[in-house]
Formats: sequence, structure tokens, C-alpha cells
Amino acid sequence: MADLGAIADTLYAQLPARFIAERGAAAKRAKADGDREASAEIARLGKPSVSAWAVNMLARHRADHIASFLELGETLRSAQDDLDATALRQLTAQRRKVVEQLADQAEALGAELGQKVGPSARDEIEQTLLAALADEDAGAAVRSGRLIRAISSTGFDAVDLAGAVALGDAPPAPRARRTKGGGARVDDLDAARRKRDDERAEAERRELEQRRAEATRARDDAAAALAEAKTARDAARAERDDLLDQQSDLQRRLDEVADALEAQEEKLEDLVAARAAAADALAKAERALTDLDR
Repeated sequence: MADLGAIADTLYAQLPARFIAERGAAAKRAKADGDREASAEIARLGKPSVSAWAVNMLARHRADHIASFLELGETLRSAQDDLDATALRQLTAQRRKVVEQLADQAEALGAELGQKVGPSARDEIEQTLLAALADEDAGAAVRSGRLIRAISSTGFDAVDLAGAVALGDAPPAPRARRTKGGGARVDDLDAARRKRDDERAEAERRELEQRRAEATRARDDAAAALAEAKTARDAARAERDDLLDQQSDLQRRLDEVADALEAQEEKLEDLVAARAAAADALAKAERALTDLDR
């Protein structure tokens, strides 16, 4: 019988764009070998989403990083069970940093292998990694390298893994975490979680109020700046209109002076002509007197 696990590993190492063709070819080979059951199983293998493929690539090409990451998940879950607030704060900050680093690696692997990882796929990668930290079974699903779709965690219920892992068994029923002290310990844990959620909601409310106050101040500042700008604009318009009026007056005066100048120039030309005529007449009279004296 065909080794379905090895075949699945090979298929889920392919780029999503090649998955359908490679799956069909593998199913045909199994059928040609007379293994119709394996052929049918292979044909039912789901094509991975881009985010699931990227997480699978982390499991294959960054296995040591994934192993360390899942160890962090075990430590986080232990701190939650022990109600260790200090450790939880430190581990939560570390969780966000490590998730972002692994998501960066997933994007880089996608580019290296020829598959673009867009913003929505990046978000799903981070959600899947967070789920792997919160839930042991989700961590095993990530480690398998056979994810079909992204997974997510609410932080309380078991992660829904139905149809999320190729060749995976149905996920086990949600199980209660037991610690020394029995039901009272569980009640304490629930109370601590409620308190943590209340504190988180209160912190978010304070942050939103601060943002609202900052936005109100920014709006008021913008309104004041707008009013100042409008005042300056109106003053500039008034100055422009005044200058235009002055320009009109100056243009009229310029036209009047130009007309007067033209008239004076014509008069001057007439006077020059009259003087020339008088000079000619004088010259003629002097010649006539000279002729008489002879």
C-alpha cells in the first residue's frame, strides 16, 4: 500500500499553485499501482491556503525555530495554570515578539520559494502561530507541516482543528485542565482569567479615552489653525483688492499723463515748425535789406 504520509509530505511541500496538478499525478500513480483506496485518499487531500502553506514551510525549513516556539507555548500554559502573573507578563511580551519574527520568516521563505505572502495571509499566519502557543494539539498540527487552513484560538476553548490538517484524525474532545486542588483550583483559574480580562478591558478603555482626548485636542488645534488661516486669507484678499484698486487709479493717471505728454509733444513740434518758419522769414528779410543797401 502507498505511504500516504510520505505522499502528503511531498504534496504539502509544493507551491499552492502546483498542488492540484501534483495531487492529481500522485493519485493517478497510486491507481496505476492498483491501490484505489490510496488513490481516493490522495484525491481528497485539500489544497492549502497561502497562510497554511507558509506555516508548513516554517515547519519544514525552520523546524528548530518551531520546536523552540512550541516550547514557549508549554511554558506559557504552565504559567497560566500556576497563575504566575509576573511570568505571564514577561512571556506574553516575548510571545508577540516571537510570533512577529516567525511571521517575518514565513514571508521571507515565501519570497525565496516563489510564493507571495500578502497582508491577509500574514494575519492568518500570526493567528495560527498564536493558536499553536495556546493549545497543545494546535501546536502538533503546526509541527506536522500538513496544515490545510489557518487556525485560531479564543484563549479558552480548544482550537477547532476539524479539516485543518491533512490525514489528521478528528480532534479530541475539549478536556479540562486539572491541577492539585481539584475543582477549587479550576474555579480560581476561572476567576483569575475573569480578573485578567477585566483588567485588560479597563486598560483598553483608558487607552481609548486617552486617544479620544488626544483626538479632541488635535481637532480643536486644527479648528483654531483653520480659523487663523481663514483670517489671514481674508486679510490677504482685502489687501489684494486694495492694491487692485490702486492699480486701476494709477493706470488712469498713467493714461492721463500719457495723453498730456502726447499733446505737449505735438505742440512742441508745432512750435519748432513755427520757429523754423520765422527763421526763414527773418533770413529773407535780412537779404532783402542787404540788396536795398547796395
